[in-house]
Amino acid sequence: MALFTDGISTIQDLINQDNSVLTTAQTENIDLTQKLAIALTELGIEVMALLQPGNTCGWDVWLPPSPQLINIVVTPPLQLWHVFQSLTLVYQDAYYNQLNDRYQAKRNQFQQLAKWAMQKLIQSGLGIVSDPLPEAAAPQLTAIPGGQPAATYYASVSWLNVEGEEGQPGDAAALTVEAGNVLVVQPLSQPTNAVSWNVYAGTLATVLTLQNSAPLALDQVWIQAAPVSLGGTAPGTGQAANYTRSLPRVIQRG
Repeated sequence: MALFTDGISTIQDLINQDNSVLTTAQTENIDLTQKLAIALTELGIEVMALLQPGNTCGWDVWLPPSPQLINIVVTPPLQLWHVFQSLTLVYQDAYYNQLNDRYQAKRNQFQQLAKWAMQKLIQSGLGIVSDPLPEAAAPQLTAIPGGQPAATYYASVSWLNVEGEEGQPGDAAALTVEAGNVLVVQPLSQPTNAVSWNVYAGTLATVLTLQNSAPLALDQVWIQAAPVSLGGTAPGTGQAANYTRSLPRVIQRG
């Protein structure tokens, strides 16, 4: 699963829940990317408030130290909460622009759905990763002489920690390699807790597969020794939670 700090939802996720949101954003001059970012900030504040020791109903002595946002994996309730909160902000702006009752109704609808998703997250708890690996950056692609035919290649990478857990593969980079050369892939922006990395490559951006038979050392680059393999596994979705952190069913008031 992706980490909270890798980002949660996309504009396409908003469209999947409300197929008129793109038209509304264009009509009312609303920046959907900005609304996604604001909603993510709001969720981060809410989640950290829920994780405060005072909200553990006296049982915090038995719990591990409070995780940070970087430790939180994106579960379905968390993802839905972010989508609905983002749509709430979109239709809130649209309503204030036009005072249109239809926009107000949609704002209220998504506001209620955001509250519902938040309650589902509270009921299920937060998925926590103990040794989080951030989503990898797009790698650096180059070419060296090597005898392969001309092709355009796409490649992404992922990081692994000491436990062999794999982080979220990043965006793919692309490079057209001339005939008589081979592709070289080098990861960038190594996190401090990474101990190795994987490379996924292919000739289609939508069809990438694992190319290395064993994790690659941090100081190692991947050099294409043969036509890219089509039999490897597809890029994963990031680290699975190591444990679930319970959240208070009722927020205590001072």
